[in-house]
Amino acid sequence: MYRSNSEQEILYGSFSGIVTDIRPADGQCCSQLIDIRMSDGQTLTFLTTSDTCFLNQVQVTTGMRIIGFFDTSAPVPLIYPPQYRAVVIARHNGNQSITVDRFDRNLLSSNRRLKLNIGPSTRITMPNNQTFTCSPAGRVLVVVYTFTTRSIPAQTTPEQIVVLC
Repeated sequence: MYRSNSEQEILYGSFSGIVTDIRPADGQCCSQLIDIRMSDGQTLTFLTTSDTCFLNQVQVTTGMRIIGFFDTSAPVPLIYPPQYRAVVIARHNGNQSITVDRFDRNLLSSNRRLKLNIGPSTRITMPNNQTFTCSPAGRVLVVVYTFTTRSIPAQTTPEQIVVLC
């Protein structure tokens, strides 16, 4: 889980697994329920809406391995399988790491474990894939990276940053 520093403390949790079903949410055409089977065999459901960020506009399909991030402070209905409102959905790629967190003015994550070093090849966009022209500091970011240093905090030059405005 990832902690953010704001007036309202937000923790971002994540689950990953294989998509087993995709269907409209209660007949609403602009919301979907995505069921995933996790590696331990358990099933859970992500609720996606027009506010959900699909990293790189991924088109989710049955059989695809995905990772979904959710706000742990949001209410969760007491049903089975558990149902979480997805903030971010991404295709799970074993070669990449994805973090969702609030990064401070020094681009240090709220849990102080990851420091971002923006490089010339780092793509910084908004969820609609348009270039983000302001500083990403002090914002909630979706960070895609492959390598980190072994320092404390670990440092990385991300491949991609999506700013959740």
